[in-house]
Amino acid sequence: MCKIQQRHLFKCLGETQPPEGKEIKKEDYEGLCAEIVNSKPTTISQDVELKAEDFIVDVIDMDYGMKEKDPVNSVRFYCKYDITQAVKITREQVSKLLPEKFAEQIIRVYCKKTDTKIIEAATKYFVQWCMVKDFSKPMDGDVVAPELTPMKKGWNKDDENQDSGRNSSGLNCKVKLF
Repeated sequence: MCKIQQRHLFKCLGETQPPEGKEIKKEDYEGLCAEIVNSKPTTISQDVELKAEDFIVDVIDMDYGMKEKDPVNSVRFYCKYDITQAVKITREQVSKLLPEKFAEQIIRVYCKKTDTKIIEAATKYFVQWCMVKDFSKPMDGDVVAPELTPMKKGWNKDDENQDSGRNSSGLNCKVKLF
């Protein structure tokens, strides 16, 4: 309780998602920390050595209670002209704004250590693990590991488009303000 009050919390290294069809099964949760440690990048200095106990991997499965099934298919609707008859609607009758996928898995990785040098190394372990497992680019403002090469090509393309848009609009705002 004292650590929470003093804000000595575990550092979130980031979150990622597995590609469709490669979701992590519950029986594999125990070995995830060891997998991260085993995917040690070659650019890590020898004085930082991390163990599986230094990581916490939180796997979150989110769905609408029916796994990958569309919950609208299980719902019956009533017509206002005949309230005694329930009707099933087709996919074409449903709003186009409804999602195509109804389940996803998010993987969050935390480091128990609080030293900045160790957290930096742990972040590189995490990014390397994501590349090895072919997971999505880690989502967190702090996750940057440019020395890990070859970086996945798809990871960099999205950032270039987003950054260029942000920088140009940011400069326009400064010009307009001053």
